[in-house]
Amino acid sequence: MSILRYTASIDTTITNAFEENLSTRGTGSNMGSSDILETFSIYQQATSASVELSRILIKFPISQMQTDRTGSVLPASGSVTWKLKLYNAKHVDTVPRTFTLQTTAVSASWQEGTGLDMEAYSDLTNDEEGSNWINANNSFTSASVTFSLQGGANKAAMSGQSFALTDSDGTSQTFTFNIANDTVTSGSIGMDSDTNTTDIIGTIKSAINDVSLSTLDITASTITAVGDADSEMKLLIKQKSTGLAGNTAIDLSGVTHLSLSGSAFGFSAGDGTWSSIGGDYNTTLVKTQDFDTGLEDLEIDVSAIVENWLLDSNPWPNYGFGIRLTDAYEGYFSSSTGANTATEIHNTSGAEKSYYTKKFFGRGTEFFFKRPVLEAQFNDTKKDDRSNFILSSSALPAADNLNKLYLYNYVRGRLVDIAGSDSAVPSVSLYHSSGSTPEDSAKTFKNSGSSTGITTLSATRESTGIYYINIHAAASIVTTTYPNLVDVWSHSGVQFFTASAFTPKAHAPYQAKSDKTYVMTMTNLKTEYKSDQTARLRVYAREKNWSPNIYTTANATPENLIITSGSYRVLRIADDLEVLSYGTGSVKYSELSYDVSGNYLDMDMSLLEAGYQYGFKFSVYDDFTQTYVEQPYMFKFRVIK
Repeated sequence: MSILRYTASIDTTITNAFEENLSTRGTGSNMGSSDILETFSIYQQATSASVELSRILIKFPISQMQTDRTGSVLPASGSVTWKLKLYNAKHVDTVPRTFTLQTTAVSASWQEGTGLDMEAYSDLTNDEEGSNWINANNSFTSASVTFSLQGGANKAAMSGQSFALTDSDGTSQTFTFNIANDTVTSGSIGMDSDTNTTDIIGTIKSAINDVSLSTLDITASTITAVGDADSEMKLLIKQKSTGLAGNTAIDLSGVTHLSLSGSAFGFSAGDGTWSSIGGDYNTTLVKTQDFDTGLEDLEIDVSAIVENWLLDSNPWPNYGFGIRLTDAYEGYFSSSTGANTATEIHNTSGAEKSYYTKKFFGRGTEFFFKRPVLEAQFNDTKKDDRSNFILSSSALPAADNLNKLYLYNYVRGRLVDIAGSDSAVPSVSLYHSSGSTPEDSAKTFKNSGSSTGITTLSATRESTGIYYINIHAAASIVTTTYPNLVDVWSHSGVQFFTASAFTPKAHAPYQAKSDKTYVMTMTNLKTEYKSDQTARLRVYAREKNWSPNIYTTANATPENLIITSGSYRVLRIADDLEVLSYGTGSVKYSELSYDVSGNYLDMDMSLLEAGYQYGFKFSVYDDFTQTYVEQPYMFKFRVIK
């Protein structure tokens, strides 16, 4: 199974839409307990200048994804495509047509809340738990920073040097050190009378508080001595207003003896209110999807965003996604200052028409397959060519001359790495064999990159305890006396595993178009499975017009045709709902694997809702038409709790 689905952990809708009276905006409303998510833009409903917006916030459990990656359940970065999927919710209101939604990473912590009302916006947070158009959460703390002045500060060296502070409203003030006088107004830090570190830190405090009375929403408060007056002195500086907007940067690189204590950035720990109304977003990566009818589901590639969340360095903390209309489709609004007002977004590139209303199912929906999911798609197909080993031919492209052989290092029923290390890999040699015992000396073959023959090849570790080699072998490697080969696996010069002998095949081109219709069955499919099971299911196939020879007919185990390129999907029988589609695109997440015993698939039953019957359908790739051909079979099973 090459799909992992993570359901949303929290979600909500935030809005500045008017309440029913068309005079009071619902900016304080919370909709975190609703089973619907909604985004829209309403233009000129209340006045000729009014714009009403609604945006979606949704977050997924990144910690579980990190655990899955550490445990090799989830492949490494670069091998996974992440799809954000939200499902259209039908409703009785109008539906916008021909618009674009954008998805970005939220850049601040927010709360889901417990509100329900999406019509009258009556469930107000009142500064309690739950995000809204104004507040991200109810922490309501002021940003602060601590200045550290090193002992023995040289006021002469500091004279003329400066730094700037910015408050939560974006107002900045530059402060300049001066030894010519004792002035502490208009950003001047006069140090003429200062004789020690204590005096200087006190002067800095006075200068900041003088400006804060008239200009800055910032106050300097507590002075802490680290030792005596000639040792380090610390000064706590706080924003007066609470909120994320107070987390502003400070540059002290040009000031001698003065540094930031405990922070390399500046003001931090401010929380509660969004820095910008309507939510804070990291616009470094913006992903978009066009909607034609307005009834489409959202399915968008967010791989770059998710992989940033998963980095060990964690440059992007996971605060989830924000989903909304792009600027071109949110309503036009122009403020006299060119900035956001108390409730409205300054947007001079916006639309002068309404786009009302697009709804999706939220995480609280009763419909199992309509829950928002973050879907990891990857190809973990195993194609072990042990029973489908093709000898090299000049009639084949180089890639088709390659054969893959696997080793599964099981110890007491579980896969473990060689020598307990993810860096240790075995080496492989090929020998003739008349049975299962290596004979003669190691045979010469080539790997994917070699131009000369080799007798030993280091394997590649695919995942925990699973290794493979890619090789191609000339037709001369087998003889009439020795038609079979056997692969021998070694580590640190010690042979530890000899595989079963296999018989290579010569390339045999078709003279005419083949019939891609097969007789198929699932040999070990049970009637029901528990929802916490992962089942390996075997697929037997043979050509429909197969004519066995006498030996095959008499053999207890009939020949099993290996399908080298096939895919499967899963349908819910009750309503024919496709719950897992054919993975035949760029990421073949539902491709059939195969080994010496034939084709198989691994099905994670937790992807399916318990209490229903489901069916497998199969599709086989036709090289002549370059299309997949669905086979006329369905294999049914039930999932129980």
